[in-house]
Amino acid sequence: MMMRVAAFLLGTWALIVPALAADLPRDVAAYIDRREGCNHWAGEEGYDAARRAEINRNVAALKCDRLDRDEARLLHRYRHHLAIRGRIHAAHDALL
Repeated sequence: MMMRVAAFLLGTWALIVPALAADLPRDVAAYIDRREGCNHWAGEEGYDAARRAEINRNVAALKCDRLDRDEARLLHRYRHHLAIRGRIHAAHDALL
């Protein structure tokens, strides 16, 4: 019984997540993906040189150093779209 409930919830979540992203402009969806990736890598521990290098590669690939500037640009671009701005703010605040 518990396995069926877990499978149902997982299957439902798999349907909801793409639907949430589908209602966003492509640039906002890409920003949210990057923000999540940057938040993830910022929380990783660089316990040795190889791990630090892996973290640095991923942070560079995601262009995490430009994230705040890109967020400001999107907030300005969608200044009249409160729902989109809310999603941008929620992504920013997700792991703070």
